[in-house]
Amino acid sequence: MRRVLLRGLLLLVLALVLLAVLVPNDLIAAARAHWAWLNRPMIWIENLHSTVNLFHLLLFALLGAVAALALPAWRARRIALALLLIGIGTEVAQIWIPGRDPRVSDVLIDLLAGLAGWAVPAALRALWVRGRGQ
Repeated sequence: MRRVLLRGLLLLVLALVLLAVLVPNDLIAAARAHWAWLNRPMIWIENLHSTVNLFHLLLFALLGAVAALALPAWRARRIALALLLIGIGTEVAQIWIPGRDPRVSDVLIDLLAGLAGWAVPAALRALWVRGRGQ
């Protein structure tokens, strides 16, 4: 049951990531104008003035963390390949989406943030198993 819930959560997070990076900018602007609860965190992130695309960083770190919980048998190489394919796919798709600009740097951020997100629960799980074995 737990595995089913975690995989469902993974699909939900993946849908959120795809929605966030593939929706045209004019629809995002309309959603932000309509829902204040959506606009507030986005303003906070934008005001950080980071040189890194923080939206991609946060979304893919969350995706990686949930993937580590939902797919514990997957190792770093497999996770990296999946993240890379998702990152490349979304950036290529942005070529045809109005207001979106595909960037190679976003693919790199997607991959590294996703792996960092995956590493935290994976490392905690390894420590937990090791601690229980002693």
